[in-house]
Amino acid sequence: MFPFLTLCAILAILSENVQAVSSATPPPFLYRFGGPVIKNIEVNPIFYGHHALEKKIFRFYGAVVQSSWWSILKQYGVETGSIGQSVFTPAKNQTLYDAQDIKPMLYNMVKAGVLTPDLQGNSYYPIHTAAGIKVISQQQGVDIHSCTEFSGYHESVDISDLGIPGVPYLYYGVVVDCSTPGEDPALTEAAISWTASHELAEVATDALANVGIAILNKEGLGSLWKVLQYIGWYDVNLANPAETTPFGEVGDLCEFETNSLVEIVGGDGHKYNVTKLWSNAANGCVSK
Repeated sequence: MFPFLTLCAILAILSENVQAVSSATPPPFLYRFGGPVIKNIEVNPIFYGHHALEKKIFRFYGAVVQSSWWSILKQYGVETGSIGQSVFTPAKNQTLYDAQDIKPMLYNMVKAGVLTPDLQGNSYYPIHTAAGIKVISQQQGVDIHSCTEFSGYHESVDISDLGIPGVPYLYYGVVVDCSTPGEDPALTEAAISWTASHELAEVATDALANVGIAILNKEGLGSLWKVLQYIGWYDVNLANPAETTPFGEVGDLCEFETNSLVEIVGGDGHKYNVTKLWSNAANGCVSK
C-alpha cells in the first residue's frame, strides 16, 4: 500500500521519465526511479501476540518467494527469496500506532540483537498482529485505521545510527488480522494471504517510498529529485484520478482487478493464495 496521491500527481507532471498526462486513460506502467530493490528478499515474520495462523504464515512466505508467482518480479530486478526466522513478541497493547509504537519497537529489537538484518539489505520483517489488535498509521498527516481503511502496508525505519554496515533502514510491513468471531477460517487465511503477498511484492520493488514521502512533506517541491532517489518501481500516470483508477506499486495496479486473489503452487509444491501482480512485460495483471 502506498496511496499517496499528492506525490503521484507531482511526479506525473514533473518527471521526465513518464508520459505526459492526457485526456485518455493510458494503461498502467511501472517506471524505475532511484530507490532500492530488494534483490534476494529474506522474510522474517514477527508475530505480535498469539496468531492462530502462525505456522501457516511462516510456511506461506518460504513457499511463495520460491514460486513462479514470485518470478514475475524478475523483470524488476528481484530474484528468488528465502525464509529467515520468525520472532514472537507479546501483545502489550491492543492498539498500535505506527510512529509511536511500531517503529520504536523495531528499532529497539535491532538494538538489542533480537533482529539481525542481512548486511546486503535483503531482510524484510512483516509484522502479523493477532486478531482484535488495531493498528493506526497516517496518510498525509491524517490517522488511518486498520480493517476500515487498510489491511496492511509496508514501511521502513531509520536504524542508521546503530552502525550496521550497509543497512541504514529496516524494511517492515504490517499485516492485520481483520477476522471476526465465527468467521470461516479459510476466509481469514485467504484475506491475510492476499494482504501479505501484496505487501511482500511491493516492499521488494519499492522499499523506501515512505522515506521519499517524508522528505517531500518536510522540504516541499524543491526536494522532488531527492524524493525520486527513494522511489523504486512506481506507476505515476494519473490521467484519470478517479479512486478506482489503478496507480501506484506492483500490487496496487491489480487491486481493483476482478478475481485479484488467485491460487498458485509454492516452491514447496503446496497451494497458496496470493494477489495478482502487474507485469510490464505482459501489460497486465498476472499470477505467474
